[in-house]
Amino acid sequence: MTRRIELSRADLLRRISISYQASLFIIVEGKVHDPYFIDKLCQNSEAIKKSGFEIRLIGQIASDGGTYAGGKHAVLDFFEHCKIAGKLVQRNKGGYRSIAFVVDRDTQQITGGMRRSPHVIYTFYADVEAHIFAESNEAEALAAAASLDSTSAADLLRSLGD
Repeated sequence: MTRRIELSRADLLRRISISYQASLFIIVEGKVHDPYFIDKLCQNSEAIKKSGFEIRLIGQIASDGGTYAGGKHAVLDFFEHCKIAGKLVQRNKGGYRSIAFVVDRDTQQITGGMRRSPHVIYTFYADVEAHIFAESNEAEALAAAASLDSTSAADLLRSLGD
C-alpha cells in the first residue's frame, strides 16, 4: 500500500463529501495487516469494487487536537466524532458516501463495550491476523505475516516441509 498524505479529520470528511471515485471509506486501526485484509475482502465484493472504496489508516488522520494516534481507541473516537457531526453517511451529486470503521474484536464479546452501529465492524476472530491464518492458505498467510512476496513464501514453506 502506498503511503497516503496525513489529513485532519475535517480535511478527510471534506474529501469524502466531494469524492466521485469511491463510495465507501474504511478506517482501520492496524497499519501492517489490516489494509491487506480489508482490501482482500473488498476486492471479493463486486458491489464494493464497482462503487469504489478507499482504506485509510487511523494513524494518518489527525485528531481534533492535531495529534496522530493509532489503535482501536483512536478508530472508535473518530467514529464518535463522525456520528456526532452527522458525517457517517454523506451525499453528493455522485450518490451516497459512507464511512466504515474496522476494529479488532479482541475480547470485547466477553468483556462488553462493543459499539452497536452498522458503521463499526468488528473482526469475527480476535484480530485480523487470526483471520489471515484461519482463512488463507499457508503461503498466503506466511507472506502476509512475514511481509514476504509470494515466491519467497512458497520457497520458505518448501524448505520447512511438513
